[in-house]
Amino acid sequence: MSSDDPGEAHEVVGVRARTGAWATFAPIGDDDPLPDYDDDEAWAGYTLDGSWLAELVSGRRSELHHRGVMIRGARIRGGLRLDAAELPRRLVLQRCQLGPEAIVLEEARTRSIHLPGVACGGLDADGADITGDLLFTDGFRSDGEVRLQGARVTGNVDGAGSVLRNPDGRALDGSDAQLGGSVFLNRGFVADGEVRLLGATVGGDLSCRGGRFTNPDGAALNLVRTSVRGNVFLNWGFRAQGEVRLASANVGASLSCRRGRFVAPQGVALATTGATIAGDVLFCNGFAAEGEVRIARTSIGGDLDGTSGRLTAGEGGLALLGDGAQVTGRVLFGEGFEATGEVRMNGVTVGGNLDAGAGRFVHPDGTALSLDRAQVTGNVFLRHGFEATGEVRLIGAGIGG
Repeated sequence: MSSDDPGEAHEVVGVRARTGAWATFAPIGDDDPLPDYDDDEAWAGYTLDGSWLAELVSGRRSELHHRGVMIRGARIRGGLRLDAAELPRRLVLQRCQLGPEAIVLEEARTRSIHLPGVACGGLDADGADITGDLLFTDGFRSDGEVRLQGARVTGNVDGAGSVLRNPDGRALDGSDAQLGGSVFLNRGFVADGEVRLLGATVGGDLSCRGGRFTNPDGAALNLVRTSVRGNVFLNWGFRAQGEVRLASANVGASLSCRRGRFVAPQGVALATTGATIAGDVLFCNGFAAEGEVRIARTSIGGDLDGTSGRLTAGEGGLALLGDGAQVTGRVLFGEGFEATGEVRMNGVTVGGNLDAGAGRFVHPDGTALSLDRAQVTGNVFLRHGFEATGEVRLIGAGIGG
């Protein structure tokens, strides 16, 4: 059959959609690369027309099985435009090739959308209302922006293992989205371009464990005013080249940056200015920042733990700026903590101890550690191997222990 004659492939999909079975086409292994979009020979007999598929999944062609439409290993020509459509059943596309064309779900009302291993030119779900999950996982690749602005998803948004490339703009924009479950940008997730969830609400955790975020001239991960009911995980192999911004964010549990690496040597590597974090802030166990870490006026409901963390100042000479921060628990800059550049926490309030025992603070041409006007309910420990190369200041500080 000619790749330009999709009739038989359409018939297969139609039958499978009515019976709730997979429509499986090209015999492509999970670890094999998809054939190029323009490889007509490879896709002969495995090609679907995007406009025909849009009619099918929106219920205008036939009655769909409750399991939905499930297609594996097809090429879809002309993109898949479902803007403002109503999809009565879920849509699953696995290892399908759309080339430079986008999947458009703008203002659509739909059940779950699963896109594992799909290759496309972008995903536009601005304003979509998805009852269920949105999954773009397991090698999903978008050479264009993934858009979720103002979208509502009742379940999880899962991008684990996906590759999003839009180096001159935003790789993912979920600004003002309402996401009822957790967000997973982890397990090999790669973004080339800004990932933005500005003002979004997340009903579970935001996990970026092991994710790679690259936007060296701006924000790599923008969570300004984002509200996360659970934890934010920027840890265990997380790497950002570019700023990570959580200014005015609200985190219902902890912010964990264990073994995360934050690289913005010309500016601010990580900022939580004005954020409210109900649990701990963990800059420990291999945390590394090249560029200023800024936690000024951040409210922390647990501990601020920098044990074994390494901070290297940006161009402004500040390794850590924590002026006016409020820490309900302890501040731990103990064994293995090292700051090259000034650590300044003027006016900080600490509900427990401030322990810098065995910590190392290096700023030979200025102030190494400044705690002016700090209010510490417990003790301040600068002992057991504490080392400061540069001035240590506690002018006007109050220490209760």
